[in-house]
Amino acid sequence: MFKKSIKPNKIRLITFRSKKSITPVIAIILTMMIAVAAGGGMFYWITRLQNQEQGAVQQGQQRLFETLSACLNMPSFDMNFANNNSNFVLQNCGNTQINFGDAKIDDFGVVSTSGIDPCTFTVNTTNCIGCPVSLKPGEAATLSFNWTAEKRCVNQIINGKQHQVSFTVDRTVTASRDFVPESVARCGLRFENFTRLAANAHHGGNPPSYCYKFQLTNTGNVADTFNLTNTTGVNCGSAKILTQGCGSTGIANSSISLTAGENYTIYLNQTVTVADLTCTSTITALSLNCSTSI
Repeated sequence: MFKKSIKPNKIRLITFRSKKSITPVIAIILTMMIAVAAGGGMFYWITRLQNQEQGAVQQGQQRLFETLSACLNMPSFDMNFANNNSNFVLQNCGNTQINFGDAKIDDFGVVSTSGIDPCTFTVNTTNCIGCPVSLKPGEAATLSFNWTAEKRCVNQIINGKQHQVSFTVDRTVTASRDFVPESVARCGLRFENFTRLAANAHHGGNPPSYCYKFQLTNTGNVADTFNLTNTTGVNCGSAKILTQGCGSTGIANSSISLTAGENYTIYLNQTVTVADLTCTSTITALSLNCSTSI
């Protein structure tokens, strides 16, 4: 009996060597390139972060400097119930420009009195007449505040009682002033002779006529109506107060209604009896509010 020996199968490990593998030199070069790129990115990030921090510090220092050097003064402030207006003066007493009543940064106002919660409002072109205004160091501006636009606040203002008003500009500087409201209607009218429209020649006719241009301004604090009359003197003929320019149809007695601060142009067409003689003419305005002549 024969026995056949069975030999175990041999396992042969075959290894392959790729010709495309990275050589040590190339690996070192790639490693160096990666390190340089990473270092450059890190440098850029650190530089940008530093610039941002430096910019923030500079802006903070600038705001701090502007805050420390800003100064605002309010020499006067009044309030009149006759027209619900306040006239006030703001003066820049600092070293930086102050922009009041503009829309870049909201400016706020507060009016307060004893026993009543303060009333706050935003200063803008609706309630501040003359805003926005830019004040350079040392400059001052006369402004008006229209309380009718702030009905909630005006309802808290009591006639004859002391109040305080404060304005905060650009959240950096504040000015305050005490005031006592009143209810007084003041009347006034200003005449200005702007141009003598006929210097050496008359506007035809017999007797000859001359035309003069005037501007009327209501200097009172409330709306008023003025009745205008013209009184002629020696050597004067008829006169007409015109509202549409020389040569237009005028009326001898004209009634002009003007709001506070409003102006209006009128023309006086005056005839003389003899061209070479002097004629004296007087215009009188009667205020209906105060029943006085101006």
